[in-house]
Amino acid sequence: MNVNAYSEIKLFDADSFEYAGSILMDNKKWELKDVTLQEVLDLPKDMPVKAILQMLIAYNLVYDVVGSEEAVKL
Repeated sequence: MNVNAYSEIKLFDADSFEYAGSILMDNKKWELKDVTLQEVLDLPKDMPVKAILQMLIAYNLVYDVVGSEEAVKL
């Protein structure tokens, strides 16, 4: 999966599935939107998105990848 091709990764609480924010992608850069969990806000901005996705369950978060049609080719 090429996560750099996606435009948005939505974050959800793993227990309640409540929306917990998003990771917005722009080429290889990313930024957080609507995230309030301090541990996630403190992640280094130069950390690769793949590394962040692997760590999310430690913060009780799961994710859903949203992207353009050409980006979602499995």
